[in-house]
Amino acid sequence: MNTKKLIIIDDEEGLLSLISELACEIGYKVKTYTNALDFVKEKNLKADLIILDMMMPDMDGIEVIMYLKKIACTSKIILMSGHPGGLFEVAQQLAKMEGLDVIENLIKPFRMAELKKRLESLYLS
Repeated sequence: MNTKKLIIIDDEEGLLSLISELACEIGYKVKTYTNALDFVKEKNLKADLIILDMMMPDMDGIEVIMYLKKIACTSKIILMSGHPGGLFEVAQQLAKMEGLDVIENLIKPFRMAELKKRLESLYLS
């Protein structure tokens, strides 16, 4: 089985660290970004899964979604936010309209055990 690659973009370093550690335990190769601008500056980004926080300074999730569309991203995407409603719903609809593969929405705070189950099922699929 090939190791699956996961990119996590979230400005909350503590949460980023927790998700990263959890994903590594499952077997993912993880790359993290605390700033979406750093993510966009990288070239040849390939991942099986991207976990994207919608509310970040400098570049928000909508801008990242438009970037992912521009580069014809084929990764599965989990959108994450501590502020459900408004922007979060628009982002979900926009990503799907743009043909991106949004598979789940996480509302912060969420249970790590539930995320672990989801990451495990995605890793095995």
